Order: sequence, then C-alpha cells, then structure tokens
Amino acid sequence: MSHLSPVSIDHVGCCEHAGRRNPSFTYIAGVKEKYLLGIPDTNPVLAELPKPSDISYPVFDITLLKDQEFILGNAETRSHTFEMDIFSYASMTPKVLFETSSSGTKLAMMQKQIAPAFLPQAYINKDDPNRYFRCPPYPSWTTCVATRRDDYLTVPELVLADLIRRYNQNEVGVNILMTKVTSL
Repeated sequence: MSHLSPVSIDHVGCCEHAGRRNPSFTYIAGVKEKYLLGIPDTNPVLAELPKPSDISYPVFDITLLKDQEFILGNAETRSHTFEMDIFSYASMTPKVLFETSSSGTKLAMMQKQIAPAFLPQAYINKDDPNRYFRCPPYPSWTTCVATRRDDYLTVPELVLADLIRRYNQNEVGVNILMTKVTSL
C-alpha cells in the first residue's frame, strides 16, 4: 500500500489556455474568464461611443486606437500572447508605452488615465468609471485550482477549493473572494 501525504494546492490562477491541460494535474472549480480591453474614461475615442447600460462588455474595434500607445504584458506572460493575437486579428501593430508582467500594474496605470490596457475580467470592478470591451478574436482562459494527480488535499484546502467552486458558479467577483481568503 502506498503512503499518501498531504499536499498544497499547487496553483490558483490560469491553469488552462485554449483547452490545453497538463495531464499530471487534476483541475477543480474551473470558470472561463474573458480577457478585456480597458480604456481610461477620459480617452477621446469613448466620446464617440454610446455608454453601455450594463457590464456586458461590448465588442470594440481596436483599430480606433491605432494612433495611441498601450500598456501591454511583457513577452514572458500569457497575456502578451492574447494581446498579440488581438492586434494580429486586427492587422495592427501596437505602439507600446510600457510592458509589465503584472495585471495589477496595468490596471493601476490604466486607472490613472495613462493608456489603454488589456486585463483579465477578474480585475475589473463594476464601479470603475473606465470602460471595458471585448476584442476579436475574444481571448479567454479558465481559472481553476490544480493539484498533482493522485495526491489528496487537506480539509482546509478542500474548503478553499469548494469556496472557489461556489464563487465560479455564482460569478461573484475574484477581488471579493481573495479579500476574504487573505483576511482569514
């Protein structure tokens, strides 16, 4: 009989991209998350667009921003791949103001009205006055908990996985979830 030892949750975050999964992991509580373009609310391009009545994330023609600079993910990040796919789809080469590996940095700079930036949907607060849009080819990823296959989780880890699963079913908001988890 083999001895089983408790393990930690290996990863909470982007565990799946375009349907590919690592076969040595078990995936729990996955939910599809959109990758969106955030545009500062003072950007003049927005004056020409109707303001959406809800948080449905309308489709945006990124070529309207062809003369503007962007805050992008650096080449080592998955977000960079998404961003380059969007620009390629639009037959456009972006003007890059700044590159970072941090979505939090991109959000903060965009909120300071510096430049448009692409962000995972989980970073977006419904009360944010800035505007968010989907851009073809509509990239997304699945956020989930991944554990090494054939290992088991401790009770606290199972509780965390269940909390994430319930969050994903209700689509409450990652910022709320993470605030509660880190404050325990």
